[in-house]
Amino acid sequence: MRSLRSALLLGVAVAACFYGLYVALTLATTATDCPEPVVEKATAVKKPALASVSFTDYSAAATADKCENPYSKDGYLYFDDPADTRSAQFFPFDVLLAAADDNSDADPVIDGVHYFGGETVPRPRPETFKLAPHNWYNDLQHLQWERKNNKSPAFRALLEQRVAWMKDKTVLLIGDSTDRYLSLYFCENALGGHLKFALGGIHSTSSCVVPALNLTILTWHVASLYETKPKWWMNPTMTIVSWEERWSQFFMPSLVWGRDSRGQYFRHTRTRPDLIIVQSGLWDHNVFVAAKQAQDSLSARTAAEAKSIQMDHSRAFNYRELRYFALRMDKILGDIVAEFPDTPVLCRSLTQRANGSENAGMNQFGLALSYACRKRDIEMMPFGRIVRDMIGVPGAYADFIHFREGAISSLFHNMMLWYLNRAAGGVESQGQLVRNASGGPTTLANWNRCHNYHMLNYP
Repeated sequence: MRSLRSALLLGVAVAACFYGLYVALTLATTATDCPEPVVEKATAVKKPALASVSFTDYSAAATADKCENPYSKDGYLYFDDPADTRSAQFFPFDVLLAAADDNSDADPVIDGVHYFGGETVPRPRPETFKLAPHNWYNDLQHLQWERKNNKSPAFRALLEQRVAWMKDKTVLLIGDSTDRYLSLYFCENALGGHLKFALGGIHSTSSCVVPALNLTILTWHVASLYETKPKWWMNPTMTIVSWEERWSQFFMPSLVWGRDSRGQYFRHTRTRPDLIIVQSGLWDHNVFVAAKQAQDSLSARTAAEAKSIQMDHSRAFNYRELRYFALRMDKILGDIVAEFPDTPVLCRSLTQRANGSENAGMNQFGLALSYACRKRDIEMMPFGRIVRDMIGVPGAYADFIHFREGAISSLFHNMMLWYLNRAAGGVESQGQLVRNASGGPTTLANWNRCHNYHMLNYP
């Protein structure tokens, strides 16, 4: 019996050895067929930071092939005054928390009252500004001042070298009068250009050129997503309304023909934009509100009752209105991408009406626009999202929809130039210009280098 038990134990031990050998060989084969992914380790860099706040630092060397969009991060628009075009600076919150500051993590007590401010706006330290997105618009404003006053030839030469990549570039803004105002501020009020209305007049097309750089900003005004002009149309002097008619009669010819200050037409030297930024919403909002007013007026029992019906800008839109808006935006985006297959295209998030109670429909349009753009694999430029909370800031708006020239317009100009720089091959990380942009035309290769990353990480 004892010998039998010993034989059994010996057999079990031998079987266990063979099984262990089999498992080891199997794991070795599996490990060879499916190697573990190599995880890139971030380089540890010592930087002062707020207590209990962690952050990843990307050095200039590490970011040459990485993608980063500071404007798509949650952040804060700083400005000394809403009307000041030079102090405006967007700070992502990771920059504000990463940079050394003047004990702003401490709990301030002034005469027994907890308060972080003072009589003036607290200004971030210079170290914080260095980590913020590069202020291209300030470069252009300083350059314009130096050209006029010639105080520092060395500084002027530095600025000219820094912005040389902007030469001969063309940006096309497709939207409404908010884009025309932003274009006007960019060219005439700071850089010595002149806004000219081309084909179709003020509510159709316009262009401006920064002479020193031959940098051109074109605007196309989308009057409505409607395919025909309704009888109740709110602007009787506007004869051509639909996107399709404006495309053929105003928009496409404006790429070839412009009109100078004397009213004479001239031929453009370039027909392909280097960057296209698209949005539509404020005019569509007004049109849909006017359509509801016209419909209610038709059902009124008396003429006096019909006349008393007012436009209700505070109403939310129904599913048929939103479906129509999304389908038409998809059609417009399709036309643009098909016509300009080699040009980077962006969708700008919508701005809002100055009266906050009138933005329910604008918020709905904003979501529908975002859907249509992502459906077409087009990135969002989050300008509207950043300035959404500026409603109520004294001096921010010029009227019920347009911004005044100042901090908000400067934000747009810096964002526009940031995207243009990226399309021209430039790379920026935490305020550092890692790679210089090309002086030639923009390319989709430059754009697509980070496109998928941006679509996944910046919805």
